[in-house]
Amino acid sequence: EAIETVVPGYNKSKNETDGPCDPVGYEIAGVVWFQGYSDLVDWPKTLEYPSNLQNLIRDVRADLGIKDLPFVVAELGNHGVDS
Repeated sequence: EAIETVVPGYNKSKNETDGPCDPVGYEIAGVVWFQGYSDLVDWPKTLEYPSNLQNLIRDVRADLGIKDLPFVVAELGNHGVDS
């Protein structure tokens, strides 16, 4: 989906205004990506994950037009909090 569909009123340009002083839309400060373990089901998918993640980051930055958009990548465990 386009960002405009997911975030109503989003506008890539934080400098545009509705009137003389009112800013329009949102500013995306960064992205948090939580990685689960579904890629571990298949070894070839596991090996592809680093390049897939790089492609995701590149594509999101390009689609949003924010070349230095920060990404935080976290990993979710698959054995619960007691592991």
